[in-house]
Amino acid sequence: MPKDNEIDSTEKLLNVIRSNDDGLNNTGNEKDTVAAPPQAKKSKLSLFPRNNILNVGVILGTKDMKMVKLKTIPGKLPELLEYKSYDVEKEVFANRPKFVSLLKSSLTDFVGVDREAANIWTVISTAKVEMRYIKIPKVPKNEISNAIYWTAKKEFSFDDKKTIFDFDLLGDINEDGFKKIESMVYSVPREEVKEIRGVFSQAGFPVDGISIVPCAIQNFIRTRFSGDDDSNICSLYIGSRWSRIDIFSSGNLVLTRDIKTGLRSMIEPFAKDIQDIIEAEPLEFDESGEIKLDIVDDDSALTMSVEDAEAIFFALIHGQPLPEKYSDLDINEKQMFDLITPALDRLVRQVERTLGHYVHLFKRSPVSKIWLSGKISDYTRMIDHFGYQLDITSLSFKDIIGEFSDNVLLFAESTSHIASFRDKIDNIGDEFDLDSDLSQFEEELPFISEIKKSGQAKESFLPAVGLALSNNEMTPNFIFTYKKKDNLELVAKLNKTVMLAFVFIMVLCFGCYGFLDYKAGQKNETIMQLEKQLDGFSPRIDENLVLGLSAQVNKKRKALKVFGSRYKGLAVINELTRLTPDNIKLKSAFANFGGITLPDENSKDKAVKFKQILKLSGIVSGDRLSLEPELSNYISGLEKSLLFGKIIKRTKTIEQPLEQGNLDENLVFTLEMEIIQDGES
Repeated sequence: MPKDNEIDSTEKLLNVIRSNDDGLNNTGNEKDTVAAPPQAKKSKLSLFPRNNILNVGVILGTKDMKMVKLKTIPGKLPELLEYKSYDVEKEVFANRPKFVSLLKSSLTDFVGVDREAANIWTVISTAKVEMRYIKIPKVPKNEISNAIYWTAKKEFSFDDKKTIFDFDLLGDINEDGFKKIESMVYSVPREEVKEIRGVFSQAGFPVDGISIVPCAIQNFIRTRFSGDDDSNICSLYIGSRWSRIDIFSSGNLVLTRDIKTGLRSMIEPFAKDIQDIIEAEPLEFDESGEIKLDIVDDDSALTMSVEDAEAIFFALIHGQPLPEKYSDLDINEKQMFDLITPALDRLVRQVERTLGHYVHLFKRSPVSKIWLSGKISDYTRMIDHFGYQLDITSLSFKDIIGEFSDNVLLFAESTSHIASFRDKIDNIGDEFDLDSDLSQFEEELPFISEIKKSGQAKESFLPAVGLALSNNEMTPNFIFTYKKKDNLELVAKLNKTVMLAFVFIMVLCFGCYGFLDYKAGQKNETIMQLEKQLDGFSPRIDENLVLGLSAQVNKKRKALKVFGSRYKGLAVINELTRLTPDNIKLKSAFANFGGITLPDENSKDKAVKFKQILKLSGIVSGDRLSLEPELSNYISGLEKSLLFGKIIKRTKTIEQPLEQGNLDENLVFTLEMEIIQDGES
């Protein structure tokens, strides 16, 4: 885990950002750039997802910036590509434009040509984030978001305009026979997230994810880097002025708590005890190893500061020489541990109460492992003390990463050394001792000696590594909250529906094409058969044959004309019978089939034409008002007949019947009309 300045550095950075607005006025439009939303990266979404994903974890500190680059391949362990630390001077950290410039140059150097392809993640101070574990009844999937939101709103108050709300679904549980959904909810100040995004955006590297360090540790468990996923695990970070307890159950963060007791709480009483030792003359120890103090008043004695005591503390636990001005101090590591034990036990008791609270609140099995991280996470005696006092397996966080630790050692400042280094250690067995087994490579690979200098330096990169393991499906991301995930899921469903519809239409089109192609094949076969039959039938057609057929046709036509002429009178009588209604009585009907001479109206030379004429006379009886319409309808029907032509002449008179008392009248008419001859229309 990082040093204390690495954990709360985000908060300090934001304070610097807010207090240095005046400095932005000297840099053109930098202030406006930060206030505006960060520029959107080129979309990484594609129809076919990439197999290799490049993630960069960035931890911003007051003294340095730690960066880790990982390549994740589905189905395989993530591959560590590079890690690096960039120093940050105090005056640079306090000056916004200079810090942004340093961040830009550092990211440019570290990310390099992978700038567009890399997903950049960073952290926000855990102290700024409100976290709660909640449970909701089992509800349909589309109602989970609302249920969690209103349950969280009831648990703790937050303002949607000032905070970003998000949650991480942990899974389903059974509680008292009822199914419930458990979730971890987060409330983050919008301004904090906006400021961090602004810094990275101004540096030219828009950040893709913002999370917290406990979620980075959670990534180690969820990706099974640690080898633990089902255990109840407690991660204890011991910082300078405070400590943090994170409890994970089945790979999920379920409880986090900040404790005001930190390393300074141990160093301050230790500094006083050392000062007493310095002032005591002579310095003696009893048989049990306890210090005998003989206090003397000597103005020339050294004054012990907390910083000096801290330097002595770390020199003793790492087995290094004491600072020069305290080189004569006669104290060993065991005696130093006895002096800090009272303060250490206070921290142990707070951890113990937290673990008891976890068992009582969550009604689960007790924590089985405790991981220690921070400046003193490699202090074996302290780790053992925690394990003994809590009766729990106690480990240093950097020791539980397993295979990852070996991968870290494969890293060089220049990645060109990696391949040769891996080739040389391929045959090394499972037991791999850092201090001895790597010695043979130090001359060829000088960077190994730098790695060996401090296990703490390696451990300080682990939060950045955990952060680089992040993805939006596994890690809470305060710039990609549940609302965006829901929208993305909706878009994915819509795209899937459109794709399925498209596939269905394509299948339907292919089916229709196949069917039509099959029918066309059948038609082609029929055509081929007909063509074969046609080829086999070859009649001899010549002028004599055509003339003979024409003569036969004419002969038949003449026969039909003779037949028609013979029965034309009968046809006329039949047509008149069919067309004459009951109220019209024909007195006479005379047909002249021999023809009479009439002028041809269509001829310019007034030539004459023989016409066949039908003369009719008859009576229309009935009411006088209906006589004329009845006669008109009768004439119209005759004209529409295919046998009769136009009316040549017509007369009509009204007569009163001779019968006494009959009020009806009769309309007497005569008609002359053409009979259509053969060949006329």
